[in-house]
Amino acid sequence: MTRAFVRPMMLALALVAAGSTASFAQPSRWVVRFPRPPIGPIQQVITDIAPINTGWNFCTLQSAGTQLLLVVTVKNQGNQSVPATLVAVQFSSGTRAASVPALAPGATASVLLVIPPGCFQSDCGFSITVDAGAQVQETNESNNTAGGWCIG
Repeated sequence: MTRAFVRPMMLALALVAAGSTASFAQPSRWVVRFPRPPIGPIQQVITDIAPINTGWNFCTLQSAGTQLLLVVTVKNQGNQSVPATLVAVQFSSGTRAASVPALAPGATASVLLVIPPGCFQSDCGFSITVDAGAQVQETNESNNTAGGWCIG
């Protein structure tokens, strides 16, 4: 083969090996076709669940008989569904946990947690942790915790 033909052919073979296609109309002429880029915007996969402040300083309360309950609302802020997970609340006088169901994108769920006795020795401070068992692989793990308190 002549040197003028070998170099373009080697280039075409390298491009074919890289995923493009090549065809030869004549020994001295070649055409390279590259794959088409995807049409439309590429959507980034985002999974992100976080506690949502639905009251003053995350303090939304309900009562059930003689018990006082803290309402914790969790939102899926991503564009992908997330599986069921665990929310834990660390009070100054103990820890409580509850299951959060699987959430579709944009969905919220609220869980009720019994506030332990003795928390309202003056004010009741607490820390909420969503996905306490680290079961959900998230795009943003930094917003899984929030601190709050209720006036005693």
